[in-house]
Amino acid sequence: MIDFPVRTVVEGKTKLLVPDVGKEHPAHAPVFYNPAMRFNRDVTVSVMDALRPRNMLDALSGTGAKGIRVLNEAGVDVILNDRNPLAVEFIRKNLELNGLSARVENKDANLLMREEKFYSIDIDPFGTPVTFVDSAFSSIRGNGILGITATDTAALTGTYPSSGIRKYGVLVSRTSFMHELGLRALIGFVVREGAKYNLAMEPILAHSTLHYYRVFFRARPGKQKATKAVRSLAWVVYDRKTDDRWYSRFQDPNYENLGPVWSGPLFDEDLLKSMQPINEDVVRFRSLALSESKYNFPYIDYHILAKKHRLSLVRMDKLREVLESNGVGFSRTHFCPHCFKSDAQPSEIASVLKSKD
Repeated sequence: MIDFPVRTVVEGKTKLLVPDVGKEHPAHAPVFYNPAMRFNRDVTVSVMDALRPRNMLDALSGTGAKGIRVLNEAGVDVILNDRNPLAVEFIRKNLELNGLSARVENKDANLLMREEKFYSIDIDPFGTPVTFVDSAFSSIRGNGILGITATDTAALTGTYPSSGIRKYGVLVSRTSFMHELGLRALIGFVVREGAKYNLAMEPILAHSTLHYYRVFFRARPGKQKATKAVRSLAWVVYDRKTDDRWYSRFQDPNYENLGPVWSGPLFDEDLLKSMQPINEDVVRFRSLALSESKYNFPYIDYHILAKKHRLSLVRMDKLREVLESNGVGFSRTHFCPHCFKSDAQPSEIASVLKSKD
């Protein structure tokens, strides 16, 4: 029985009844709903609308916000699951609130995924997704879509290196590009684990937003495909003095070695182009992702670059003009407003900028 304060919110075209927690953290509510994850749900709706899988399991539904939005706004059949009976009550009320019907389950997510196969699975836990991926691999259909969210970014960015090793099997430390490193570490983990099941887990869209990382994968079955995917894992060799970084299949004893992480693309350009512009945030993200997808080196933090190489800061549009006029690639990035992607190393960029002072 719902015997605590609730409120109604609107996301996209969907009405949602959610717990009213006031100033408390959403994790303290009897049923989980985090308004800060709205962009996560926006992108999921747009991706599902573009890909049109036959169904989607929202494995950890909470109030049902994500799955019901996908059903209502993308027209994809969803299965909503949560092991919390109160969450199931919210899900049913939210379906009714929007005049919708869907299958609702009240099971442990791992058990449900071991029992059935689905064309798309969404895993969006509070914390790490690592305890759900094995079940997801056994449940995802060939060429299906797996969406994974991780909020334990401290383990993936080097804030707590031992957690990164223990949970994800990666050696990471804090760097100037820590959020791309963390995102690629998460992808690398999923690729390695998927290969055990002869699945090539191909990232088709990935983003770092606020306190979380989000990745969509296509699960391509086959031993050779899985082996090829694993070969895209690499070490990031990092020179802290210059901020230079590069991918290598081997460690270099002269520098810091981080990983192994995914070294391939973060975006499928065809998917980006087919995503519906459901709101301004998605439009802006899609535009940035299409631009930065041309460059695979981790992003460069302009403020840190200037500090390490004693450069004067200029506006980002002026920085673009100077670099491109000297044949250096430049793109703004979704990772942070004062960061950019390039085909050149930070030390090379610093040399170009110093020559123009």
